[in-house]
Amino acid sequence: MNRSKRLLAGLGLAAILSLGVLANPALAQEPPAEGQAGGEGTGDPVPGYIATAVLACGALFITGKSARR
Repeated sequence: MNRSKRLLAGLGLAAILSLGVLANPALAQEPPAEGQAGGEGTGDPVPGYIATAVLACGALFITGKSARR
């Protein structure tokens, strides 16, 4: 009975997340703003890449810690 509840909870969570994705679909890239040549960005993307890598490593660390139990 416990296994079926866990399966049902997982399916319910997947259904809720998929409904959220369907309600807010991703849109295409917006046209460039006035004054930007060809829509080039003005910021430096490296801090964003570093932050993404730190978050990904944190998620892997947490997943690995919980898998050892």
